[in-house]
Amino acid sequence: DDLIPHDGLVYVATYEKEFCSEADIFDGRKIPPEAYNQALDVVRDEYGLDPGREPIGGGFQVNKTYSSTVADQAQPDSLPDLTLDEVQRRCYQTIEAAIADEKEYQLVDALPAQGKSYGVVKWAAENETPISVLTPRRDLHKQSKDWCNEHGLEFYSLPAFHRDCGCANGDHGSEWQERVLSLYNAGATGKQIHQMAEIQFDQELPCMEKGTCPYHSKMDFDPEEFDVLLGNYRHGNMDQVTDDRVVVIDESPSSAFHEKYAHDEVVRIVSNFLGNHDEIPFDNYTDLTESRSDPYQSHDAKKWFDENYPDLTPDSCEVMTSRNTEVHAKAPLLTYALLVGEELGNGWEQAILGDERFAARNRNLKPENDFLELVLLLPPSFDGAQTVIGLDGTPCIEQWELCLGHSVKYHRVLNDTERGLYIEDVLNQRIYQTNKGSKPYSSGKYVNLPDDKALITQVGERERQRPDLITSRKAIGQYRTDGVLDFVGEHNYFGNITGSNDFGHSRLGLVIGSPHYGGDYLKKWGAFAGVKVERIGDGRGMDLTYGSFGNKLLEEMREGGVIQSIMRFGRDGDGATIFVSTGAIPDWVPIAGKGGIKRWSKGTKLVLNAIKNRGEWKTRDLLTEVEERKGKVLDTDEPELISERQVKRNLDTLVEYGFITRHTEGNGIVWEDCCLEDVPADRYVFYEK
Repeated sequence: DDLIPHDGLVYVATYEKEFCSEADIFDGRKIPPEAYNQALDVVRDEYGLDPGREPIGGGFQVNKTYSSTVADQAQPDSLPDLTLDEVQRRCYQTIEAAIADEKEYQLVDALPAQGKSYGVVKWAAENETPISVLTPRRDLHKQSKDWCNEHGLEFYSLPAFHRDCGCANGDHGSEWQERVLSLYNAGATGKQIHQMAEIQFDQELPCMEKGTCPYHSKMDFDPEEFDVLLGNYRHGNMDQVTDDRVVVIDESPSSAFHEKYAHDEVVRIVSNFLGNHDEIPFDNYTDLTESRSDPYQSHDAKKWFDENYPDLTPDSCEVMTSRNTEVHAKAPLLTYALLVGEELGNGWEQAILGDERFAARNRNLKPENDFLELVLLLPPSFDGAQTVIGLDGTPCIEQWELCLGHSVKYHRVLNDTERGLYIEDVLNQRIYQTNKGSKPYSSGKYVNLPDDKALITQVGERERQRPDLITSRKAIGQYRTDGVLDFVGEHNYFGNITGSNDFGHSRLGLVIGSPHYGGDYLKKWGAFAGVKVERIGDGRGMDLTYGSFGNKLLEEMREGGVIQSIMRFGRDGDGATIFVSTGAIPDWVPIAGKGGIKRWSKGTKLVLNAIKNRGEWKTRDLLTEVEERKGKVLDTDEPELISERQVKRNLDTLVEYGFITRHTEGNGIVWEDCCLEDVPADRYVFYEK
């Protein structure tokens, strides 16, 4: 007679019957109404049990306390009206609840403009608790500084070696820049380079001779004097930035905490390390990779590492104290990764380095990816932090956990239905899809310049303003060469717009193509997780599939990148019209209309030439002229003249697009020029609003 346990319903709804996904379970407990009712039916019909619960009438309740009780499933018959204030209030409450749980790392899933970045600063002010905000780019700090001033918080922008050190940024010449950057790239820290320069160069750095280097002086700060520290992901490795503070990772750190090594680098670093340690039973890189399968040699090598490098700690001091330019701080990790790497069956290896550190190795290097053989994933240690909270609008939970080296507790501000309302009713965005294909544009190989040029120019003409544009960096390069950028307003590329508000007041936007970094990107992350990721079947474009784990990575990379781009426009709530030329749009996104690009066939061009300057005409009047023109325009080996049926079909298309009109006169149809002078010469962009 007991109630069916709520967790049982979650299991039925998500895993057994897939009425919804894990991501649809709001606040970790609340099942969407339709899936909830379907799960009740399964319990009743398939298990023969009375669930002891009543069906939900429909809708999703906004629960102000965000509790996880069974009573929360009793929901009203209709969705509440969402406003920007209400969404941001809910986002703040989600952040507040997440930070209160100090036992776990937290991940808050909130779309752009929901106030997640603002919310953590507000929380710091209201709770008088110091925080460190780590972002992918320094330009994102400006808004955080404004919010700190608004709440009376003291903030400090952490220095960056490449920007603030005069030697590293080239102020003291290219020779010194090359010297210090070679040390930095070999694993020495910026602080070590400044403090130990005389050991390496027999003199101080030029940036230290006339006073203190800006970078070096800025690194000498007391964190207790500041409520908010603002830095990039690299600063997560500094205890003074993370200890006794709430650490905020703003946006996905998938581009951080890992280091890439080209094949030549790996050969050089590993061979040098083995040459300096004769006790290891391998002479060089080649000997190691070819002989590591020998159980006796492998055993002896592992034993040596256990005794001499038990924690595989990078030795950055050796980089500064040795005059050997081949010394590298990560040499022990790279060598050990080659020693213990396990083949996954897709050309990639995983090496477990301990402390949630991993290496991924590409065994099948091709000329186009020879620059990448080994990648180390080295999450920072946040052991001294009060708690860690991640903020993301399109998270892949598994990828976050790999980057942080820790499991995360997931919190979602809006469910899919509410997200659609948020886009449509709160941000007043109208999204028009003009292509069903995935259009993977990152490599630049598949950029369709003629179609894209038509889309950009014709949308601008009809909307009476130049559209702002987001696409891939390679596509922008091609547009620039062809002069297409003359027809757009502002432009930016995938990967450089996360967290950006540059298009916040834009009323007309274009997103062309989708980000796709290639199969090796997915296999690399699979290797970090020890999962064999590979393409399954012959699907292409939107039908590509890489298995369960690989598809999660694919969705975060592709659909996540597209929705992040879409939501850059009109973030101020005053609305935007956005044309999206890809099929990689999340299912929950409301589409206001669809369209495409019609390329004029040879037959259409014949008809257009025949009706030019006619004013009005009947179908049969065109046939003779069309046939005469056909011999001049079409290839002579085409067997038949264009038929009356084809002529009518092309005329109907021109009516549909509004270039001509038709009316009945007696027993025939009369066609009339409406605006044929506006017909594009080669292709036409159509969409309905």
